[in-house]
Amino acid sequence: QRATFNAAPARDASAPAIDSMEGLALELFGRYSLPFQATSLLLLVTMVGVIVLAKRQRGGDEPAKGDKRP
Repeated sequence: QRATFNAAPARDASAPAIDSMEGLALELFGRYSLPFQATSLLLLVTMVGVIVLAKRQRGGDEPAKGDKRP
């Protein structure tokens, strides 16, 4: 026997169908507002951390040898 796989993810029958951008917006900014904001904050903190680590590895704002910036 061959196994068959369904490419579509399983859906909860009780979950509402989101079939428009307006429906998606209502779900994101209504029902899932707190998880959406928490995820946004986590991404922001991650981006700031990456920038800080990248600047630390390069040596900060010190001009390179031979750089004629004031």
